[in-house]
Amino acid sequence: MKYLIAVIAIAYATMLRADDAFREDVNADNAVNSADIVSIYHYILSGEGLTFDAADVNGDGSVNSADVVSIYNGIVNGRMTVNDFKPHYETAFSASLLSGAQLRLSEHYVRKNSHIHATIRKALLPPEGELEGAFESEGASGLGGSLVVGRGYDAWYGAYVQIDADTVRLFRRTETEEILQRSEAHCLSLTDSLSVSIDCIDTKATIALSAGGRTYTFTHSWNGGGAPFLLNQTGQPLQATILYANPDFLSDIWLLGDSYLTTSPNRWIYYFGQRGFGPWLADHCAANGAEKALRDFKAALRMGTPRYALWLVGINDRGDIDAPTSRWLSATREFISICQANAITPVLQTIPCTFITSLQQLKTHRYKSEWVRSSGYRYIDLAAAIGSKPDGTWAEGMQGPDGIHPTAEGAKVMAEQVLKDFPEIVNQ
Repeated sequence: MKYLIAVIAIAYATMLRADDAFREDVNADNAVNSADIVSIYHYILSGEGLTFDAADVNGDGSVNSADVVSIYNGIVNGRMTVNDFKPHYETAFSASLLSGAQLRLSEHYVRKNSHIHATIRKALLPPEGELEGAFESEGASGLGGSLVVGRGYDAWYGAYVQIDADTVRLFRRTETEEILQRSEAHCLSLTDSLSVSIDCIDTKATIALSAGGRTYTFTHSWNGGGAPFLLNQTGQPLQATILYANPDFLSDIWLLGDSYLTTSPNRWIYYFGQRGFGPWLADHCAANGAEKALRDFKAALRMGTPRYALWLVGINDRGDIDAPTSRWLSATREFISICQANAITPVLQTIPCTFITSLQQLKTHRYKSEWVRSSGYRYIDLAAAIGSKPDGTWAEGMQGPDGIHPTAEGAKVMAEQVLKDFPEIVNQ
């Protein structure tokens, strides 16, 4: 109570008018002040007065004290989040999910700050011919078969947990196989319901299983991307819900890219993390090309709208011959059109030529880069920064041994070029 009184007092003293529609203005009175904080607390205690979407200020798929803090910080710092009236989360529900079926959400590769929450219980009306108890196994009360929850069940970079009556197993997927990473007893009694939460902050996830008033929690490395899903392998119908949420969908800046956006010392984005820049949304996966990045961008726009979208793909697309490759060009033009239709500023990049060491293969992106430079749109000149040459080589010390990725020194040079060409990233 003392905390609430203090927050309200400060909010009264620092009230901001909301000339635009801001997410912090939860009661829609065109002002961000203590009344919004009171409205949030009222909703938390009673579930009344606001819609869930309005109360979920920080876009993490839940309503709690963190949303109060978001309003308070907005008032004190004078920085509000423009409301695009999108939910910033995605959910699916089935009253009777048959065995072998799955709930599946949109495919994308936003990993950092991802939250998945799944709940299952006995189906209320099992189809004729199915057993009455969705969790009954032979001769005992318990979960028959297993439940699988995570991301990318059939995709490269998938990661998921498989839960049966006694054990939880953690898997990850490579391009060609499923790899067991961890297996241990969860010591829960799975009789009629189970909830699973997967919270990925950066490169690790905290996974919590809850049933019968008890919770089992563990933390493990996690790089899961792809469509969030819940797969029923119990042999019985289940009532099931899955939710995916990520506050990064509220960010002004979205980065759409490939392996160049992974966080290691030979990637330019690593050095932004070291300097404390952010937040932004990063949607990326290895070998990503323009067409797939475009599909993921369209899916992501259902959950948010940035001010800037950085188109950081092309190095995995086909090499040029005497013009930009048609698929890259078509996807890039459609990306720009979508940005214009949604009042988003597109930011492109030039693409270094590469010489793939393992294949002894030159891949030139010269014409893509020329098109970018003459397009009239903003761009980051990565190719010039690292001294990309038509023969696929870069300036001394810039190119990694695979001929595709930079060295740590090359990544630092790229980071400085990003700061030069897109200084807005510092202000996030």
